[in-house]
Amino acid sequence: MSKKKPQKANHQKPAKAKKQAVTLWRFNALDSWFFREARPMDALGDSLLNSVFPPPSSSLIGAVRYLIGEREGVDWHKYAAYIEELHQSIPKQNQPKETQSWLQRWQGKKTQPTQEYKPVELKPLEQRDENRWIHCLGYPDDLTPLKFSGVFLSQGNQRLYPVPAILVKEKLKDADAELKLAFLSLGEPMLSDLGEIRFPRVKGADKHSQYTNLQEYLMTEVDFHNVLSGKLPQATDLIKKDTLFQMETHVGIGRDNKTRTIQEGLLYQTQHVRPEPDVALEIELTGYTLKKPFKDLLRLGGEGRLAAVEVTPTKKGSKTLLHQPAKNDKGFMLINLFPSPTEHAIPLPAGFIVEEENQQLPISGYFKELKDIKVTIHSAIVDKALRYGGWNLAQHRTRPTQTYLPAGSVWFCTVETNQSEVAASLAKARIQQQKFGHHGQFAIAPWKE
Repeated sequence: MSKKKPQKANHQKPAKAKKQAVTLWRFNALDSWFFREARPMDALGDSLLNSVFPPPSSSLIGAVRYLIGEREGVDWHKYAAYIEELHQSIPKQNQPKETQSWLQRWQGKKTQPTQEYKPVELKPLEQRDENRWIHCLGYPDDLTPLKFSGVFLSQGNQRLYPVPAILVKEKLKDADAELKLAFLSLGEPMLSDLGEIRFPRVKGADKHSQYTNLQEYLMTEVDFHNVLSGKLPQATDLIKKDTLFQMETHVGIGRDNKTRTIQEGLLYQTQHVRPEPDVALEIELTGYTLKKPFKDLLRLGGEGRLAAVEVTPTKKGSKTLLHQPAKNDKGFMLINLFPSPTEHAIPLPAGFIVEEENQQLPISGYFKELKDIKVTIHSAIVDKALRYGGWNLAQHRTRPTQTYLPAGSVWFCTVETNQSEVAASLAKARIQQQKFGHHGQFAIAPWKE
């Protein structure tokens, strides 16, 4: 009888976590768009409501979730009723007092201030269609597994980026004169009402010279990398926003839908934006499995103006914008690529958790996604804050107005550990900025003294 050879133990390597697919959702205007500013319609002193462009991420997130729901066959009324059922199944001790259910809020009824609820364990997917919808779309208060990054503005196939706040232009009497660009750096510490702060200044500037920001401009990826590496871009290479889209004033009138007649005294004006044909809005989505690329039409923004959307898979998602700080550098600069919500008394990046209740810089803390890394913020260059509101279609009312820091804001940071590794981790991280699925992205540049 032949002897059987002993079999070798099968030591299987643990399977690597599969990277989630990233899809790119690209929106092109087929009409003018209206993304309402936060000011109310009956604001005193002005009858014109302006448009915000690019719009806040919530506008595109809602559009993307709607398209996903339609392709997955979601019955929106059943979806809402199932959310209510899950809410009711939460033990009473875990429910906030004097609060109404999500379904009642969805129907537009008056609400009391609510707290986030803890989702209950779901039943197996095959038992109910609603479970499958939840796994695709998430909850109204928590969009897990969906993660969004954007909004980007693109021209042709070229993505555009905000001008970092460290780059400024000199104020000139001649409006048609060529831009004179300069870099801001931090000066010596000065006592102020904000504490002992290092304020930005232009090195070697004449005391009579005045400088201002470049918020009305965008730049290409090549120029953005030049700024991160400390090189001044060519002024002629900057792209003025008003060359990408035009503003139009529209006049409307209120009407009674029952009688189909106009209502006296209800004239209003809105400012619409009309992007150039090769200009598009882009947002990236992780957490949804795209069966195949598709194109579709939908109504977007206020007044439901038509937009064309193209959805394609992308291998890597948005690029990591990182220029490693050297050992002899002071630290690194953190630059946000999108407007980020803030709730602090001082301008701090979204997702930054303060260790101690300190209302003055420098201030130390960490990001939720990178808890092991302690970061100290010494100063910041932030332009005028933005106010975003919007309209909630489900509840038929305005969204709560929130304060945002503009894209291109800069924070000067140091860390106690290896700053090159920390900078790389922050550049790769997607920091959750809002509970409804938006994740921000930072660019990193060396902070040289």
